[in-house]
This record gives sequence, C-alpha cells and structure tokens, in this order.
Amino acid sequence: MKLTRIHGMALGVAVLLAANLWHWWPRSKTPAARAPETAARPSSIRVEDFRLRSVVDGSQGGPSRDLFQPKFRPPPIVKKPKEPPPPPPKSPEQLAEEAARAELSQIRLVAVAIRAGRGEAYLTVQGQAQHARVGDKIGSRFVVQDITAEGVRLRDPATGVEGNLAVTGN
Repeated sequence: MKLTRIHGMALGVAVLLAANLWHWWPRSKTPAARAPETAARPSSIRVEDFRLRSVVDGSQGGPSRDLFQPKFRPPPIVKKPKEPPPPPPKSPEQLAEEAARAELSQIRLVAVAIRAGRGEAYLTVQGQAQHARVGDKIGSRFVVQDITAEGVRLRDPATGVEGNLAVTGN
C-alpha cells in the first residue's frame, strides 16, 4: 500500500513537470524563425497605446461619490469627562472638629482687663455677652486657657480644637 501511494505521487509530479516543460519550451531554436513575430510589433510607441479602451455607458457620467470616503459617517465620539469620586464620608471626630471650629468662629473678644495679675475677658457668643476668667466655660464647649493683653486662648477639651482670639472693636 505504501508503494502505490509513493508511485502515485511520483507520477503526479512527473506529469506536472512535463506539462510545465511543454508550456515554457521555446517553439523554435533558430532566430530566423522568430523574426516574423518581431516584425509584427510596432516600431514606435504612441500615446493612444496607453489609453484605456473600455465601453462606458454615457448615462453614468462619472462616479457619484468618492470611493475612498465612507458612505455613512459615524457620529463623532464624545468623551464624557469622568466625575471625580465623591469624598469619603466624614468620621464622627471630623464632624465634631468642624462643629467646634464653627462655634469658635462665632465667638468675639470685646475687651480684656487685667486686675491684680488676673485677666478677665468680655466675650460675645452668638450675640450674648459673657464675662470669663481662666478656666471658665465659654459657649457650649470651649474653656478659657489663657488671658493676656493681646487676646484670649480658648480650647475644646473634647476635640482638641484650639483658637486665639484678638480684641475686636464690636
């Protein structure tokens, strides 16, 4: 069985080789016999030889569109700007610090008096006047830490928020 398969393949190769040789083999070996073929060729090249000869129906007139452009233009791609992610939720400590800072911004120092080495401060908290000494509580959370001629230092013991207040004209 192997021999017949090999013989069949060899026979196929031989047939293809013979057909190729028959096709490409020169028709005659003498140059005089080839002369009539060369005589039939034109001796000069003309412009008309390079023009395309085709039958064109006159009703078409020419191409109706540019073949190198797409027929339907896709809609332009619009990139949507990415929205930044929302900030993370605030912790209870951060919320307490913000509330303390908001309350500290509502406190105004009106006057400072120093009597016998002890300071006294007159403050307004949300429109209400208060008299305070070192250690007194101001508003709902602040404690007076220090009173000097330049101002008052307040501190929230729960959050650690601290602020210095200077004397204002109100």
